[in-house]
Amino acid sequence: MALDSNSYGSVAGVVAYVRHMTNAMGTFDSSTSPTLTEVEAFLDQSSDMLNGWLARNKYVIPVTQADAAAILARYANWGAAGLCELSMRNSGYSAEDENRRENKFLKLFEKAKEYIDSGALAQLGVAQTTDSLPPALSGLRV
Repeated sequence: MALDSNSYGSVAGVVAYVRHMTNAMGTFDSSTSPTLTEVEAFLDQSSDMLNGWLARNKYVIPVTQADAAAILARYANWGAAGLCELSMRNSGYSAEDENRRENKFLKLFEKAKEYIDSGALAQLGVAQTTDSLPPALSGLRV
């Protein structure tokens, strides 16, 4: 399986955060937990969330501007790393425990929403769609 065409991040980017889950070669494969296919799915899922937040802010998807794509890749990698950590048997049982790795990664991922909402991507030159509907009439008086 390969990443969706509108996904951000990379398996290598996730490995940088969760190397302890990889094989002796430092990669994911069919024998690791999670598997390579699962890590790719986690990246796609994280990217789907990012794309939803991007669409809400009228950005053209997928984002291809180099700096913005690198930023989104970092967020996707954090989201996928959090999901990798959640896939482990001893994870996910204490959402209030600030020392849980999955909580840290997923909090970092959630910051993407605020970053996207801030308009910073538009300042980097990321294309945005325009409304096809005419502006609403206002200020009419009889």
